Amino acid sequence: MGEAKILDEQLPVLNRIRVETVLSRYPIHRLSKAGTGPIDLYPDIEWKVSHNTDYGQPGPLAYKVDTLIINRRLDQFPRPVPEVLKIGSLREICRELGQSDHDTEIVKKALHQNASAYITTRIRQIRKGRERKVEIGYSRYSVVFTGETLPDGQTADAVYVVLNPQHRKFLNDVEVRPLDYDYLFQLAPAPQRLYELLSFPMFGALANDRPRARLRYSEFCMFAPVTRYFEYDPMKKQMHKIHKPHRDSGYIQKTEFQEIVDPKGNRDWEMYYTPGPKALIEFRAFTHRVTTPVLPAVKQRESSDSQPFQTYLALEQVDTSMLSELLQRGITEPKARMLLGNLRSGQSVLDQLEYTDFVIAQAPAGKFHNPPGLYIRNIQQNITVPPTFETTRQRSQRAIAQQKRDAQAASRAELELAYEDYKNRRIDEFVATMSTDEYRRSLEEQRRVLKRTYRTMTTEQLDALAVASVRARIKDGSQIVFATFNEFCNGKIQV
Repeated sequence: MGEAKILDEQLPVLNRIRVETVLSRYPIHRLSKAGTGPIDLYPDIEWKVSHNTDYGQPGPLAYKVDTLIINRRLDQFPRPVPEVLKIGSLREICRELGQSDHDTEIVKKALHQNASAYITTRIRQIRKGRERKVEIGYSRYSVVFTGETLPDGQTADAVYVVLNPQHRKFLNDVEVRPLDYDYLFQLAPAPQRLYELLSFPMFGALANDRPRARLRYSEFCMFAPVTRYFEYDPMKKQMHKIHKPHRDSGYIQKTEFQEIVDPKGNRDWEMYYTPGPKALIEFRAFTHRVTTPVLPAVKQRESSDSQPFQTYLALEQVDTSMLSELLQRGITEPKARMLLGNLRSGQSVLDQLEYTDFVIAQAPAGKFHNPPGLYIRNIQQNITVPPTFETTRQRSQRAIAQQKRDAQAASRAELELAYEDYKNRRIDEFVATMSTDEYRRSLEEQRRVLKRTYRTMTTEQLDALAVASVRARIKDGSQIVFATFNEFCNGKIQV
């Protein structure tokens, strides 16, 4: 019992959100960014979602609004949930979603899409061990915008959601399950949907000490919904992109496919998932149970994605001084711990923080509405600090090298600086081989991405950060094969 208490006390603090367990299994939104398609699971399951032609089918943004905003507000209240929920202004919703303040109209449209989605279904609901069949045909809620009249006659001072009586009764009766909200927030729609659906079998596998969780490919495609393929190669390519963020985070350690045939004679696959350290930590944090670890020691991989697994296992052992640096810049503790737990090998976070400090300091007062978001982006993308910007670490290393040139520390510092210079020269050489048009297109692409996210940046800031982003992509890509630090030190390459 003493050991269990110690392990529970060491669990990381997860920003949990409780999500209802019935309707969340079924699709309401089309996750594809392009085009529409019917959400009609009959005759497999009696489930159909009809959309309003004026506003269109609920898509990826509407999905994020539902799962990250509406569900978050619902989770803040005990049962029974209130009829009317205050969501916030459209700009506040944009910022909470990581959107620009100028995206209020598309967020407003997404709210209309959600409110006008009409569901018809017959489903089984289990409450306190008792099963009952539920037949429903309704929209889940209405949306009231600022300046309009609320049900009690008052004028809305923000965006409000008014729950349909049938849906409110359903929410008050249904069971809930916990998920990691910060993890949900950082995922793209398709990987987020996989996390929601896989959390059921993953929890079951860990609760019953099974080595793997199982999810059928056709069921994922139906409940996501995403395009279903019947050939192995396009299926594998599709799922590789969806699985990647979960492998990188340590939620999944290993994925295996076993070919089967569905009842209609079509090719299908059972997808087996070996839980990773993050899944185990979630299970322990949400249940306060101590289990025989599925991964007592994660086998060291040869590929570059082994680092996230190792660092996530030591999540509660992150560098406290670096954690303090992130907290001082407005990043929440759960998010800061996740960032530090997923650093790439050799990544210098302090350099990236100092460079971001410089970018923000050079901007006119009030230009950055969400400075923590810029810090998070630069750390997650592992940006390369421009060689023209000297960090505290570099100044310190140069001072050591100058003062103690014959000492071991100075020698190491000089080698590290030389190694950084070597990599920068390799990047410069690669850039020199690119055509002017190719390099300009790369810069313009990064500049467009940055401008959509940081609309208040000056032209000079956009240009500088675009150059840094292009160099970071080249550095982290496969175009250049760098010598290892040991090979560089041993003189096996020409410097």
